[in-house]
Amino acid sequence: MELINFNKEVVLLFVGGLISLITSVVLIIVQKLLNNHGKINIFYKFTYLNDDISCGLNIDKNSGRKALMIPISFEFQNTSNSNKVIRDINLLLCNGNKIISEMKQAEYSTQTQENTLMKNEYGTYNNSYSFCITPLSIIKEKCLYIFKIDSNKNGIDFDNIKLRYYDEHNKEKIFLLKMIDKSRFQNSFKVDGKWNLVE
Repeated sequence: MELINFNKEVVLLFVGGLISLITSVVLIIVQKLLNNHGKINIFYKFTYLNDDISCGLNIDKNSGRKALMIPISFEFQNTSNSNKVIRDINLLLCNGNKIISEMKQAEYSTQTQENTLMKNEYGTYNNSYSFCITPLSIIKEKCLYIFKIDSNKNGIDFDNIKLRYYDEHNKEKIFLLKMIDKSRFQNSFKVDGKWNLVE
């Protein structure tokens, strides 16, 4: 009889431990799902580079060549309870779905105000175009993209601008930002008065 009672206690201890283990695993999974609930929203505006340079084709002061300059302000909104990563956010110049070129991510631009040389920096504090957005937060960043135009070409050979970045799983994300009528392009883009959602 004592042996039977001992075996029952062992079985009960085993079952109790198994139930505790399953409960712990379920709680961890549920917590992880809750933390990942939500998403990253990206808002953007095409803006002016400064008072005398618009968003579009301009003369690069360093090389003297014509260059496409696109300054963009981003707002990254993280509605989840976990960190989200936006890595290597860049603009792609495309003709249809064909990528013509990747734009260069500029670290800074310069301008002269009242005989003083001003330096405007872009990206994060170390001029990176990769961002980590903490849970339930929103951050704003200024970015500048440049593409030098071949002086022998007339007009442009792309008809849309796409946004590309990689997430925290290193998965590539590509979204259409702007369609361009090549035949009617007048060297500049209209700046945005309100935020646009990347979708």
